[in-house]
This record gives sequence, structure tokens and C-alpha cells, in this order.
Amino acid sequence: MRLLITGGAGFIGSHLIKALLDQKHNVIAVDTHSSDHNNLAFIKTHSNKHLFKFIQGDITNKTLCHEICKNTDYILHHAAYISVAESIENPKKYLKNNVESTLNLLTEAVKNKCKKFIFSSSAAIYGNSQNLPLLETEKPHPLSPYAIDKISAEYYCNYFNHLYQLPTDRKSTRLTSHLVIS
Repeated sequence: MRLLITGGAGFIGSHLIKALLDQKHNVIAVDTHSSDHNNLAFIKTHSNKHLFKFIQGDITNKTLCHEICKNTDYILHHAAYISVAESIENPKKYLKNNVESTLNLLTEAVKNKCKKFIFSSSAAIYGNSQNLPLLETEKPHPLSPYAIDKISAEYYCNYFNHLYQLPTDRKSTRLTSHLVIS
């Protein structure tokens, strides 16, 4: 089984990589490496490091997305710009990175007959809800460009599931405690 993890150098991506390597899966990670470089330090000593490949790149690049999605069984999309304040200052930058990159990956997932596309959403899509703990069934109320991007990406995942029968899953980073590959 071959898995692609976007945002692989980030906190969540790096933990997924470790868990998947522990399970002896082939893992490709892509990241701009704008995240903490230390998150992947464990790879050097991991017993299954031969199953891991890191690609430094930007998934807004369609050519890169085409290459990294070839022969991929599962895509776990965790790459995103995450600063709410910065998204307010530069919404176009966030739209390109957080929505266009998702579309690039979804398109390639369909072309490559990917088994499942898992998207990491955010509690930000619910705005300032006082209903705690938040439930994924709650109505979205995005209050920033970042949150709008996340809910837009969720809608694109649903669209690709409906139109192309691409199995998609939205896993909110606040609720995901384990990875379901089946």
C-alpha cells in the first residue's frame, strides 16, 4: 500500500508518517518544509526508513501533484496555511494554497483511481460556536478566509465523491484520533 501525506513535515503529518511506517506502509510525504524541520528527525533512526520518501515541493504545482499521486492508494491531505490573522491580510494566498491545492490533489486522485482521499479540516469552520464539545454535525459558520477555505475544500471533497465516486473523508484535526484506511 502506498500513501501520500501532504504537509508531512508538520505536526500531524509527521505523527501520521511515524504511525504508518510502524505499520510497514510505503509513505511519500510532500511539504514546502515551511514547518518545523525537527518533526521528521525520527526518520533517520526508524527501522522502516527505507519505506519513506520525502519530496520538498508545493502542491499548488499541478505537475508536482501529477507526479506524486501516481500509483498512490491513499492521499492524506494535511497541508495548509493555518494563520487566521494572515488569511485575513492575504486571502488570495490562502485560497491558492488551501483550496487550489486540494483541487489539484482531488483531480489527480480521480485520474489515478485512488482508493480514498482523507482531508484534514478544522474546527474554524464552526466559527465561535458555544456548543462544546463541537460535533461535526453542527452547521458551519466560517468567520475568516482560512475557515472559508477549509469548508470550501470539504465541499470539493463531497463534490468529487458524488461526481466521481472518489471515496473522500473529512477528518477534523480536533476529532481525529486514529487513521482509518479501509
